[in-house]
Amino acid sequence: MAKAAEAGEIDESGMAPGNLDALIANRKAMSIIEGNDFTAESFTSTMMNIVMAMGAAEMEDNKEEVEQATAQLEAMKSQLSPEQYEMFASQILGVQKAFANAPAGNVELVRKYKDEIEALGE
Repeated sequence: MAKAAEAGEIDESGMAPGNLDALIANRKAMSIIEGNDFTAESFTSTMMNIVMAMGAAEMEDNKEEVEQATAQLEAMKSQLSPEQYEMFASQILGVQKAFANAPAGNVELVRKYKDEIEALGE
């Protein structure tokens, strides 16, 4: 159990995005989550899977832009120090690799419910 919940600190106003302690401390959020058979931890894991699948779908939908960014980095290679190039390359490739590992079924689900998912963030 997270520290905030153990200490009995309850946040009635809302929660900080990505903060498991704040999520657990938010009574309204936890009642919704628990009412749908989630724990705070499983909800957080599910949300991460959704974010990764959305990123993968976005990369697939913008494949030309991703390829252009990679080509642009290669074109700039001579203008960058080896350290700078490696930093940029590892960032770009790291993001691509992370999104590439999203299960295809998850990607299709987020595509199917894209509008509803995006509406939750508004």
